[in-house]
This record gives sequence, C-alpha cells and structure tokens, in this order.
Amino acid sequence: MVMEKIDMKQTQLVPEFTASPSDTLELETFERVIDTSIAYLVGRTSRAIIKRLTKKFADAGFDVSYEQWSILVHLYRKDGQTQQELSNVSVKDKAAITRLLNVLEKKNIVLRVPDRSDKRSKLVYLTHTKPNLFGMI
Repeated sequence: MVMEKIDMKQTQLVPEFTASPSDTLELETFERVIDTSIAYLVGRTSRAIIKRLTKKFADAGFDVSYEQWSILVHLYRKDGQTQQELSNVSVKDKAAITRLLNVLEKKNIVLRVPDRSDKRSKLVYLTHTKPNLFGMI
C-alpha cells in the first residue's frame, strides 16, 4: 500500500465562511430575540437564585445542595411522604430522588422507614435536625 503525502495547507477540511452584512444583522436580531425571550429570562433568573442560595447555604455552614434543599422543603411541609410522592411533587425521576435521599440519609438529615401499609414503598422523614435546618437560612 502506497501512502501519499497530503499537503494540509492546500487541503481545506472546512470551507471558509465569510459573513455578509445581512448575516451579521440576522445574528444580532437573533441574539436580541433570545436575550428578551421569557424562557431565557426565567432560566437565567432560576440560575441566579440557585447560585445565591448555594452561597447562603455555604455561608451558614449548611452542607446541602439546592437539589437536596428542594426535597427538604417538601418534607418540611409534609413529613412522612413516600419516595414516589417526593418524585411527583419535585418533578424529579425516581432515580434522582433515590440518589438525593441516599446522600441526605448519610448526613443524618432524613430517615427512610418501610411503609406498614405497602411493603414496597418507604416513608421519608426529617430527623431531629429538622428545627435547625430551616432556622439556619
């Protein structure tokens, strides 16, 4: 097999693109529409809130993520929910709830107890740290 030497300077893998003035105007219009769209603004606001809460958690010495905090809020409102109920109310899949609860259980913040009426499910409770959690933030 004979290998030919390829001159990379002469071979163009990606064709050159030169923006015309109309392309630049379309891009500016597109960026302006994106920057003012409600979905973009809601997403940006959500990220800003999460960032601020994460900082407040760290400043208070509270070792939980925003995702974990959202589960704790639901348990604070109604303690003893099933994992399925937490999944529904927090709009997270079962696997995500299980991972979050595993971490919270290791930190001794929640406790999972088998449901007496349905052996397949577990009820989730806040532990004795409950009063301290919501007073810290």
